[in-house]
Amino acid sequence: MVDRVKTYQLKILRYPGTFAQLKAFSDLGLFDPAPMKMGDVELAPRQAFCSLFEPRVREDVIADVCLIRAQVSGRNDGRPVTAVVELVDYHDPATGFSAMERTTGWHLGIVAAMLARGEAPVGSWPLETAVTGARIVEEARKRGFMVTESVREETTL
Repeated sequence: MVDRVKTYQLKILRYPGTFAQLKAFSDLGLFDPAPMKMGDVELAPRQAFCSLFEPRVREDVIADVCLIRAQVSGRNDGRPVTAVVELVDYHDPATGFSAMERTTGWHLGIVAAMLARGEAPVGSWPLETAVTGARIVEEARKRGFMVTESVREETTL
């Protein structure tokens, strides 16, 4: 795969406006861990920020949905094609895990189990070379993730 991928993009959407808000907090220095004098008290801006911010944004149950889409265009047998793999996941009331919690850790859990069973190479490997995509999808489906795959021929690339 090295030298074959020309463009890779990752886009994560969480909540509208989140980036702008967090950038403003960062620009104000509110994430600085170093203590500073505030009146008669010495306090880290990060400590003050976390103490004020977290209670206002914490939710006991987050009934969310996560959508993951990987799309690649290239050639298969000389013909232009586009392949798409999509994963849709929802909050799991049985376990209490949000979709965000499930989808940020699922691949690690799959590879850890495969390592324990001796089905993945030991050592430091990029995920995409250590385990095949087909195997990850197979294991994800066993864990209840809804994964769809499609390949379509294109008229041009």
